[in-house]
Amino acid sequence: MPVPAPLPAPDAARSVRGAADWTAAHAADGSGAAHAARLRDPERLAALASAGLLDAAPEESFDRHTRLAMRLLGVPVALVSLVDADRQFFMSCFGVAEPWQTARETPLSHSFCQYVVVHATPLVIDDARRHAVLRDNLAIRDLGVVAYLGVPLTTPEGRILGSLCAIDGVPRAWSADDVATLSAVAAGVMHEITLRRRALASEEARERSEAAHEAVIDQVGETVFRADAAGRWTALSPMWRTLTGYDCAASLGEPVFARVHAADRRRCEDAYAALVGGAADAFHETARLTTRDGRTRAVEMRARVLRDATAPLGAPLGVVGTLTDVTEREETLRALAERERELRLAVEVAGLSLWEHPLPGGAEALTDASLDARLGPVHADDRALVRAALAHAVHAQQDVEVSYRYVQGDGVPGWRTARARAVGAPEGDGAGRLVGVTLCTTARKRAEAQRETTVALLEATLEATADGVIVVDLNGRVARYNRRFLELWRLTPELVEHVDRSTLIGRLLQRTLEPERYAVLLEELVADPSSERTALVELTDGSVFECTMRPQRMGDGRMVGRVWGFRDITERAVLEEQLTHQAFHDALTGLPNRAAFHGRVERALARADQERRPRDHVAVLLLDLDGFKLVNDSNGHAIGDELLVAVADRLLNATRGSDFVARLGGDEFGVLLEQARDEPDARRVAERIVQALAQPFSLRGASVVVGASIGYARGGSVSEPLRRVLDARHGLETRAARALRERRVEPVDALLRNADLALYDAKAQGKGRWASYHPALHAAAVERLSLETALRRGLERDEFRLVYQPIVDLETGRPLGVEALVRWHHPERGVVAPMTFIPLAEETGLIVPLGRWVLEEACRTGARWARGTDGQALGYLTVNISGRQLGQPDFVETVTAALAASGMPPAFLVLEITESAVVQQPELALTRLEALKALGVRLAIDDFGTGYSSLSYLNKFPIDVLKIDKSFVDQVTDGGQPTALTSAIIALGDALSLRTVAEGVESAEQLAALRGMGCAAGQGFLFARPLDAHAVDALLAAPLPPPGAPAADTDGWRDA
Repeated sequence: MPVPAPLPAPDAARSVRGAADWTAAHAADGSGAAHAARLRDPERLAALASAGLLDAAPEESFDRHTRLAMRLLGVPVALVSLVDADRQFFMSCFGVAEPWQTARETPLSHSFCQYVVVHATPLVIDDARRHAVLRDNLAIRDLGVVAYLGVPLTTPEGRILGSLCAIDGVPRAWSADDVATLSAVAAGVMHEITLRRRALASEEARERSEAAHEAVIDQVGETVFRADAAGRWTALSPMWRTLTGYDCAASLGEPVFARVHAADRRRCEDAYAALVGGAADAFHETARLTTRDGRTRAVEMRARVLRDATAPLGAPLGVVGTLTDVTEREETLRALAERERELRLAVEVAGLSLWEHPLPGGAEALTDASLDARLGPVHADDRALVRAALAHAVHAQQDVEVSYRYVQGDGVPGWRTARARAVGAPEGDGAGRLVGVTLCTTARKRAEAQRETTVALLEATLEATADGVIVVDLNGRVARYNRRFLELWRLTPELVEHVDRSTLIGRLLQRTLEPERYAVLLEELVADPSSERTALVELTDGSVFECTMRPQRMGDGRMVGRVWGFRDITERAVLEEQLTHQAFHDALTGLPNRAAFHGRVERALARADQERRPRDHVAVLLLDLDGFKLVNDSNGHAIGDELLVAVADRLLNATRGSDFVARLGGDEFGVLLEQARDEPDARRVAERIVQALAQPFSLRGASVVVGASIGYARGGSVSEPLRRVLDARHGLETRAARALRERRVEPVDALLRNADLALYDAKAQGKGRWASYHPALHAAAVERLSLETALRRGLERDEFRLVYQPIVDLETGRPLGVEALVRWHHPERGVVAPMTFIPLAEETGLIVPLGRWVLEEACRTGARWARGTDGQALGYLTVNISGRQLGQPDFVETVTAALAASGMPPAFLVLEITESAVVQQPELALTRLEALKALGVRLAIDDFGTGYSSLSYLNKFPIDVLKIDKSFVDQVTDGGQPTALTSAIIALGDALSLRTVAEGVESAEQLAALRGMGCAAGQGFLFARPLDAHAVDALLAAPLPPPGAPAADTDGWRDA
């Protein structure tokens, strides 16, 4: 753009009455470069941009001023012209020819207003065509400008943005009053522009305040709430549902303490009333809260009252605060899911009202009625203030601005701001006047009050939270913090405020346990300021803080700082450490527990693999105490616990420092050898442990003796391939063995399993021994598993049969009764020996359903013999009963049901029980046996003489028969002690009126000896082998062969 020439004083310009020559003010005062420099002044252009008016749409507020200028001065054209570096823009224009009316801008080549901006004074041109400089200006040709009057639009800072100008198409002599009038209207335009600038600044401040509030709320990990003065919820953050299980929206309107435990409710309600009533500054209570699922949680409630600063006596607006779950402090509470937007400052500029007040009598003309007519109904309390301000404008001839309340249509006071200027009286009039504008500022006032309330809410929220919060701007200056931050870091406000970021960080790092590590973290945040981090900070005094670092962003996403939150989790960290110790240690002995032992063995094997060392360098010893139950039963559990502690001490002393000792549960312990160089090395440790635990323990003045059985396995055993387990009879791999071989087993579990198998092997060999694992143990375990599976399937498939061995009169050979014996006919294994499956059934508990089937089947068959056949009749049927069966609560009912279903008389049934079943639980056994005796069932002690053989229980229990064990019968002809013992048992039976039956009679010599001792009955291969039911029927129908004749073999097993 060509630089306009400076304006010389035109020869046709007129002087204005009462003032210097207006055109002379625009005489040349410098070069064209100076003219352009003033137009391009950066501060002026910045002020112009801050108004946000360039290229803006037309606005009625500016058009009113333009029309007023046209009306007051009587001109056809008036413009609000904003001049930047290259053009002039018409914010409002009336009367301009096309295309300029539509385009609303012209280049500077068409501008008179640029001279108003450059010289900062009004420009008065009566006839531009006669002006030496302006006569060639294109505005004369294109816009029809002849007479021109322009006054500057000046900001409070003195920056000239443009001009308000009046234009006529014919020559005109402008007066001083015209200049004053146009200047007054320009003041209104400038007031509107100033309000626009303030509104933009207020909006920016609002966005920053909202961003700060949201960033702080993000750091709060508790339930944030608001409640009214009556004590009802008005807002609840989503953490309320997490804490209580109740829906937030559904809870609104409910009493604050409705879910509080009844015992705590009155106390909390009184404290809340004191807070709202002003008797207390803060609310801080801990109470029990009932959740939706019925649980009780302890919560800490902190709250402050929010008061209306604009209301008399600061009436309470409500209460704001937080709820913290203190039941589960170890859990990390996340930031509030709902961010309440409390900063809603609605600064709306209502339309400007232009007014004029004649002053025929000076300031005395400012009456209440005249003010109400022009400024609206002024509030009675503010009328004196408004009158005084306007009177000052008249007397001091200064612009004034006054804010006042006015009465709205609904009776609620509103706010307005008036700007006024005193103007001299027009020609021929002896009185002056006031001209001005009024702006409705009700929305701005309310927004300011709301902003103050929001800031108060923010401050109250910051102070109510249990977290320490600090906000730092991008320049490293502290923007905001709460008291909790100072408490956590033991700082004073002086040490936080007015310090740079490096100084503050240095003070914080001094208290940390590892300042170098945290310094590196801070450097990473500086390198990536938009990142979010969470870290644990350990302090030198043992405290632990959870630190959350997040960027603070504006509504448009711009980052303006960082928010740091600190939560004291020291108690939670200590509790976690204690829980971790408890989870992996035995509370009684202090040794590591089973979980810790399992993990340590797993890591040892993995380390051996990583270091490429043989797994055999890792060995596991599992040990059980021998006789510990007896110590517990005889001395009590307190002595038992002391014994376990003493055993733990001896184990630690008997092992090496590198060995890992653990209590696995009960009286079971484990030892891990991570440096077992060879097998003798592991054996030496096992021998030392056996010897150490074999020594007596002195507990409370008593000597207690226990021992230990140990099984150990080396890590190399888990690498051996599983050998196929062959069935002893058919040489086929069993289904259970095949499944186990194909299933993957973790090395640690395999090693512990192998050691456990060795432990069972040691126990089988006798107490106080150790045994090492070898693959045959695993094979035996797999075979046992296969047999157990087959046993269960056999019960389901009815693979069991009963056979019966006659019991005869030793004098006559006549059958007196039979003993029912069970046989298992497996489809692949054939007939399985009772000595193979009976102990397994006892151990697994399968003896209970098996024994029930034997009893029911025997009773069904025995009912026929009880009634008698065509031949001889039997006197009784005996059925063996295990200790597990006798211990079943419904055993008597089971016997009763079997007798009732079969119709067999109770007196025909003899139940055989072992001595151990009676002696181990004497009270229970006595109850059961007496109930059976009451049914009419007879009872026999089986294998008498091999167990406890106590005379007291023979006298105590209702026994009918003693069965002499086969081991005595085998030696009855040898003489000496066995013969004497057999004779004594027979004599004892006679003395107690008990019938004696000799088992396993196999020779005529044994028969003769027993007859000589007075034994009345017996059974064995000498008389008959076990027979099926049909064979028994045949036996009863035919006479028995004489005693000593060979018995028929119908069974193949020797059960006598």
